[in-house]
Amino acid sequence: MAEGRGGRAHGRPGRRHPAVDVLIEPVTGSRLTISVDFTGHGIGTILVPLMVRREAREEMPANMAALKHRMEAASLPGRAGECPRAG
Repeated sequence: MAEGRGGRAHGRPGRRHPAVDVLIEPVTGSRLTISVDFTGHGIGTILVPLMVRREAREEMPANMAALKHRMEAASLPGRAGECPRAG
């Protein structure tokens, strides 16, 4: 995704539906903004506010750190466009 662009993704239908918004802004370097929210259906209506959002909030710092590491590693000389494997 290029700077100044964004996108939206929706997860697969089920008891909880994730919606993810991504925006890349040209500032000094680039700033990546990712917003995640969930809507629940059926039992998910109860689970989203009680558990799902809290779990996502707890997981997000580690996920963002891993993403930053992968993006920075891909921008090293000789690795342009290459993204290291997760894990």
